Formats: sequence, C-alpha cells, structure tokens
Amino acid sequence: MAAEKNSPRITDAVLLAAGYGERLRPITLDVPKPALHFLNRPLICRLLDSLADYGVKRVFINTHHLPEQIVEAASSFRGKMELAFSHEPEILGTAGLFFDLKERLHGPFFVLNGDMFLEPQLGMLEERLLRGSEEAVLLLKKRRPGDSYTPVSLDPEGMVSSIGEGEHFFCGVYAARRLFIDRVTERKKEDLVPLILKPSIMAGKVGGTVLEGAWHDLGSAKSFLEATRDCLDKMRNGIMRPPPGSRFEASLSCSSLIEDSAVLGEAVKLKGFAAIGQGCIIGKGAFIENSVILPGTAVAEGTKVTGSIVLGGRTAKG
Repeated sequence: MAAEKNSPRITDAVLLAAGYGERLRPITLDVPKPALHFLNRPLICRLLDSLADYGVKRVFINTHHLPEQIVEAASSFRGKMELAFSHEPEILGTAGLFFDLKERLHGPFFVLNGDMFLEPQLGMLEERLLRGSEEAVLLLKKRRPGDSYTPVSLDPEGMVSSIGEGEHFFCGVYAARRLFIDRVTERKKEDLVPLILKPSIMAGKVGGTVLEGAWHDLGSAKSFLEATRDCLDKMRNGIMRPPPGSRFEASLSCSSLIEDSAVLGEAVKLKGFAAIGQGCIIGKGAFIENSVILPGTAVAEGTKVTGSIVLGGRTAKG
C-alpha cells in the first residue's frame, strides 16, 4: 500500500477486530481473522500500515474472539502509533462498541473493518467529511454482477439515500464526526445500520465517496484466495513489492510468495499461485495449486493441496 502524503486533521481511528470470522471457519477457530497472515504478514498490521502512512496517531482496537492473539499480532506492528485495546467480554456489535469509546473519541475519526485489504483512500474521506456538514462519509465501491454485498444508493450530490438498493456497496470504511455515535447510550449489542446509519441517512447526514482503487474482502476463503491471487499478479507485474522476509518467485506456471524460513522439499510443484508462510515445511513431491499455506503448517510428502487455505490440520476450501 502506497503512503498518502498529507497533513491529516483526523488522527484517531477505530479498527474492528472482535468478530468470530464465521465465514472463514474452521481456520478462524484457532486464529482470529485480523491476526491471520495475508501475503505473509498479519492482516491487522497491513491495516495499521495504511493508518500510519496517512498520519493517524491513535488507534482503538476492539477485541472479543481470541483477544490475546489480536493483541499479539497488533503489537508486532513497528510504526509510531498509540494502540489502545477495548475488550468486550460479550460482543457489542458494530455500534455498541462505541459505548466504551465515547469518552476517548473527542473529534472526527476513521473506522475500518478488520477483515479487508484496500488501497488507502483516507484522504478522500477526510476531505469530504470536513468540508461539508455530513455526520459520516462512507467509502463505497461500484457493484459488479454477482456481488452479494448489501446495495447502497448514492444521489447525484453524493449523499447516501438508502440501503438495500442501488449501484454501490459499503466497503466497511468510513469517517465520522463525534456526534455520529451519540445514539449509542447503553453498553449492549447494537449494530451500526439500524441504530445509527439508517436514521442518519433519513436525516440527510451521510455522504458517500466511491473507491476507484483495489478493495478486497478477506472474510471468506474464496475472497481471501482471490485477493492473494490478485496481489501476486501485481507483484509479477512490478506494481506491488513482496513484504520483508519473503521472496517472490515467478515462473510460467506459478506466482509464489515464500517466507524465508519456509522449507520446500525436493520435487515440490507449485501451480497457479501460492503463498507459503513462516516456518512452513512442504514435504517432498507435494503439489500446491492456488492455495495459501499459513505459518507453521507442515504439508506431508506427496500431498495435493488445491484451492485451499491451510493452517495446521485445518483447511478452508475456496
């Protein structure tokens, strides 16, 4: 992700990391989604990179499912930001989480879902929010045939007019003024759309800006693998760099990202695309096609892995 050069006026962000990752089970029974390695680096660190590159100074991260792993993964981030964790013994939802943060958020802020990968567009959101009277500005993407995301309508003035119909969908990133969360008055599970978003849309207080760059939902095995393939294609074309500690290899049959500590046995065949993580051992004669092998996984000799994410003894098929 390239840095956005600016002098930001929004310096707080909230990163949503409390979910169970149900669409990516059984992998997420052992590792929460934001702590999973995407392109051989914890996903949460990649999101923190975007925030740090923009100039955000403080990030609040909510936790619930396997919280100690979220803390460990985020703490491996080496940038200069204050990280504050807000643990939810009972999950509070995408609106209820703000009850614990209301006294700590004093100005406008960004919110990012913890299960996506995107090219940073925070400057667009900040500019739109602070130049107008909206309570929030949503990052939207143009819907494509086959998309199952909830549609959003955007009027000619760039205001969100409804949820449930329209040519765009919400990417899970937004900028908001502090008053946007005033409707959160109790510490209980509440979701963003019914409690805050729909009333604010009806009041004409929610804008939208359309993302032109790449955005990947990493919530399911299928989308996780598609995002991996697309990013490895960018590495092949010189658009994207491999992370430190991993090497990118391109052949006629495969684009692969291999962490330096991974061990590949004799006659291992890689096809299509492959990402092989830290400490992995790929046995002699194994066949890996269009798959991600997560850190610490051993693939036995002669094993065939296709269209899968593998972590230890668990596999999610895409």
